[in-house]
Amino acid sequence: MRPFAPLLAPLVACLPLAAAVSPARAQPVTESFGALLILPDGATRHLPVLLTNPGALGSARTPRPAVVIVPDEAGIDERSGRLADAVGEAGWIAVETDPEAVSLDGSSAPSPRHPRRLAEWLRALLDVLAHDPRVDPSRIAVVGFGSGGRSALHAAAAAVAPDAAVAGAPAAAALYPGCAALAAEGAAPPASPALVLLPGAEEPETACADLGGDRLLVERLEGATYAWDLPAGAAIDGEMRRWSGGLSTPIRPDPVAAAAAEQALLHFLRGAFGN
Repeated sequence: MRPFAPLLAPLVACLPLAAAVSPARAQPVTESFGALLILPDGATRHLPVLLTNPGALGSARTPRPAVVIVPDEAGIDERSGRLADAVGEAGWIAVETDPEAVSLDGSSAPSPRHPRRLAEWLRALLDVLAHDPRVDPSRIAVVGFGSGGRSALHAAAAAVAPDAAVAGAPAAAALYPGCAALAAEGAAPPASPALVLLPGAEEPETACADLGGDRLLVERLEGATYAWDLPAGAAIDGEMRRWSGGLSTPIRPDPVAAAAAEQALLHFLRGAFGN
């Protein structure tokens, strides 16, 4: 986990997010700042962002693909950090954000997520990233865990303003989003390539089939549970459980499933990015 550093002054959406990285610098550079989002109703919101540039690969002025990583109710943790590392190793920019984070001192409990509202914020963030000279606006993906994954899928499906720099998420992926929750939220078929990775221990083979569309790829990891990619050491007294809809289900960290899911995700992103 890489916690947010104190935020810099909010940036105006039309300005570059940060100075370009020197081509002589080949190591990852991480920076935190507040991005100014302009929402469809004209309201504004400052969103904390943690951006990691993998360093120079070829020309520093060549725009790179970017992957926006959205957590579930647990917030930014080892899962998003490991994914950001994998994204950087692939030569892409990692953008970690938590639009509905708990209080900075951790004293407040996580509130129920609103994936459709988060999707609006994500599309506004995509528009900000599209104006960053380091980012290729045609190669931005949104990847989310749990409810964050549902937000990613909504961002890939919903209509956007005609003057937006990015027509929704060019690609989206969701890890264990919960197919019943997606259906309850009225998820539409994605308008861009989308990947859904499901826990086979919890979702039937036909799960998410009603989401439909020819841009959607659904893969199940047999025997895996929600949050299969949590580190094994995260268990308390050897067991973790998740409460959803009044039901308690076990969480089993599974390194094999985590590795398979990461490879499937990276393969999907390479195809979506055309490299």
